[in-house]
Amino acid sequence: MNSTDLKFKIDELKKNTLNRHDHWVYEPNKFDIHLEKLVLFIGNLFKLLVKNKMIKVIYHEIIDSFKNLLNAVFDKKIENSKTKQIELNNLEKKLDNHLELYHTSIVE
Repeated sequence: MNSTDLKFKIDELKKNTLNRHDHWVYEPNKFDIHLEKLVLFIGNLFKLLVKNKMIKVIYHEIIDSFKNLLNAVFDKKIENSKTKQIELNNLEKKLDNHLELYHTSIVE
């Protein structure tokens, strides 16, 4: 076997292997086009539903956190106002006691 025969066999092998790797060109028919449109529509609809559900979940979490914040602020204000009211009642009692002592001391 000489080099020209070897080159010839290599070239023939290359031609045979390259022919195997030709890409198949797919041309869709009308049914495939409609089927693809249907699949894309269902996919987009699913994405929209998931997006809307996520928006609702985020909205509800924001509202809940805002309500909790308001409740915490108002509870603190109510507690502060209750403690202030108790302090005022105690001061009024002390003033009433002092007033009674003053009246009794004047009368005697």
